[in-house]
Amino acid sequence: MIFLYFGKPRRFWRELKANLRFILLISLVQIFGQYALFYSGLNLLSSTSRMIGGLMLSIVSVPFEGTHLGPFPQKYWIALAWLSFLSAAAITIWNLLLTRPGVKVSMLNIWKFLIPVSGATLSWLIMPNEKPDLVSILGMAVIAIALIALNFANRRLQKSLLG
Repeated sequence: MIFLYFGKPRRFWRELKANLRFILLISLVQIFGQYALFYSGLNLLSSTSRMIGGLMLSIVSVPFEGTHLGPFPQKYWIALAWLSFLSAAAITIWNLLLTRPGVKVSMLNIWKFLIPVSGATLSWLIMPNEKPDLVSILGMAVIAIALIALNFANRRLQKSLLG
């Protein structure tokens, strides 16, 4: 949520205050769901746990958002198909990378910081009213420098261990 309002702190705090109860309720539902799955002994990963979490979040959100049964415009279906494909592709790539020998989850997790950077960049390119501001660009530069520095440090460590 912070990345959505990056560079607009007043708007961020106003939205946070207005939706705080909803955010806390969704967080509690997520925590409950994770503990329930963990202590049930079920080893559900990826698609099943995401479907259960999505169902629980949908149930919780109905009193706040209401139900919208359609009809939906073509833009909605195109966006839904694109986001579904993107999600499935990202999870597939993630799982493939985890099966490679020598790949650590901790090192792979760091690359998730590129998600808000790519999202903001795409919104600037696609949406006509979105313009980059200095704070957003500086934040992206910090993320890029940190990822590059970490990548070089990791390569240096691997070379020292091998050589």
